[in-house]
Amino acid sequence: MQEARSFADRYYEVTRDLAEVLVTARRRRGLSQEEVAHMADVSVQTYAALERVGPGVGTAPNPTVVTVIRVLWALELTPHPPT
Repeated sequence: MQEARSFADRYYEVTRDLAEVLVTARRRRGLSQEEVAHMADVSVQTYAALERVGPGVGTAPNPTVVTVIRVLWALELTPHPPT
């Protein structure tokens, strides 16, 4: 029987997976964290925290939905809204 994972474990896995997607997309586009943060209209610290998930890092980030959407748009990982 499979042991149920805690919410915290599942949340950590999702944030870790998101971090991997962001790092890969940013590097493929040849962008720095600063450039993505500027494009997404978020602070560099906020963007860097989204990429900085892993053992020994501490608490996983808890961004707002708006922040996640802005970053995804900046990296063209989801269609842009109509202009």
